[in-house]
Amino acid sequence: MIQRWQQYCEKFLTITPREKYMIVAVGFVIVTFLPFTLFVEPTLLQVNKHKQQISKLKQANGNSRSLINDMELKLAQDPNLTVKREIAQYEQNIAAVDEQLLALTSELIDPVAMRSALVSLLNMHRGVSLLSFEVKPAQPLVLTQITNESEQSTTSQHSGLYKHEISLRLKGKYFVLRDYLQELESLKWKFFWQSFDYQLVEYPNGELAVTLYSLSTQKEFLGV
Repeated sequence: MIQRWQQYCEKFLTITPREKYMIVAVGFVIVTFLPFTLFVEPTLLQVNKHKQQISKLKQANGNSRSLINDMELKLAQDPNLTVKREIAQYEQNIAAVDEQLLALTSELIDPVAMRSALVSLLNMHRGVSLLSFEVKPAQPLVLTQITNESEQSTTSQHSGLYKHEISLRLKGKYFVLRDYLQELESLKWKFFWQSFDYQLVEYPNGELAVTLYSLSTQKEFLGV
């Protein structure tokens, strides 16, 4: 081994200076990069591998947190929220209908007030005689709706209102009766005409048969 080393040294002394510089440079490179290759490079590769694993773990952790947030949000929501919203909407609709019904019935004349108003009007109007006054039993106001247009089937539903009919038979001159009817129409309450029949009995007097009705939430028709 020592002999071979001496042979290398003798051969090194015989080469040119340029070749000596080249050999020294190659040796320097080998001495410098050999430790890097043996020790540093594997460590760097391991570090890069760990960085990639850490990045993957962070991404998986972010996805898991997103799923957890979605699940917590769903759990926080009321499963009956849709049903409660529909019920609230129905309640609003019912309240609106009740308000309209209240406004309607507040403008309508109730049975007691109608009879009192008619009697008072007859007493105040000269030339009009009351021959008969009839109050018919209250009838529920039924709403009819077509449920199947092809079969023309219908369903009936009580509206919550009652129809109170009053039949009057009056006697007087034509223009006096006309003025009386105009006064009826000018009353502050609302009522509806159902039938109207005028006959000239003995000039200048005639008889007028009128049937009108009011709508009310009260079924009972109280007397005056």
